[in-house]
Formats: sequence, C-alpha cells, structure tokens
Amino acid sequence: MRFYKSCDDLLYEGLFKEENPEKRRLKARLCLCASWSLALSNKDFYEDQLKLHDPMGKVLKFEPDEINEIRRLIHLNYQAG
Repeated sequence: MRFYKSCDDLLYEGLFKEENPEKRRLKARLCLCASWSLALSNKDFYEDQLKLHDPMGKVLKFEPDEINEIRRLIHLNYQAG
C-alpha cells in the first residue's frame, strides 16, 4: 500500500495520475459529481457544503460556471429520483 504525503499527492500522483487529459478530466468531473451527490443525500443541506465544494472544484481546475453546472445537473437528478 502506498502512503501519500498530502492530499495533493493523493490526487495528482494517485487518483488523477493519467496520461490522457480527457480521461483525467472525466475522473475529476466524476469526483465532483459524487461529492455533491453525497452532500445532497445528507438531507440537512447547509452553506458549509457549498463552501467545501467550490474550493474542491477549484483544486480540480474547474471554472466556477462548470462547478455550478455540475451542481445544477445533480440537483435535477436528485429531485427526479
């Protein structure tokens, strides 16, 4: 088992280490989708979850419009289900 020195190491040397930039971007998008789905499933939705998701998207190199679009789509899916 490999141990990482920091969260950045875990993300960029582990989870998102990918030669294909499209595949890396897809993994990052999936991570943002999953994290927002988990936040919504809590049912006690607070501003704190929003404050955590924005910086996460920034670290993953998404523009604010992309982050908002991901949240919008997850909300639609969550309301439909």
